[in-house]
Amino acid sequence: MRNEQFTSALYILMALGYSPERQMSSKEMAMGLQTNPVVVRRLMGLLSQAGLIQSQKGRSGGIRLARRPDQISLADIYKAVELPEMIRSYQKPALKACAVSCSMKKIVGNVSEGLEKDIRKSLSQTKLSDLIKKVN
Repeated sequence: MRNEQFTSALYILMALGYSPERQMSSKEMAMGLQTNPVVVRRLMGLLSQAGLIQSQKGRSGGIRLARRPDQISLADIYKAVELPEMIRSYQKPALKACAVSCSMKKIVGNVSEGLEKDIRKSLSQTKLSDLIKKVN
């Protein structure tokens, strides 16, 4: 199963940044994402905890960005949605008689750590505002 949390969170933040004068509801966001509002509310909770959005309850409530789009990097979004590791750590017990088996946990851990570091570095170079500018 693919994890769509990052792209869904990105959609939410881009929509808010594209129309900053409007407060949007989870129902509106869910329609754009073609998903259930519960999925959007779950993501909104993560984005709110990360300080990326603010919400106002009530009839005239909704959500809006907590920071300007040029102050939000894709790495901020990636961190907010707490994605699982790209490469899962090696879980099998080491077979003492096999040098490769004994080394796998450390080797795979290093590869996973390096990949995660590269992803975060790459994502930190793009701001939400860069992507909003590309919306037609």
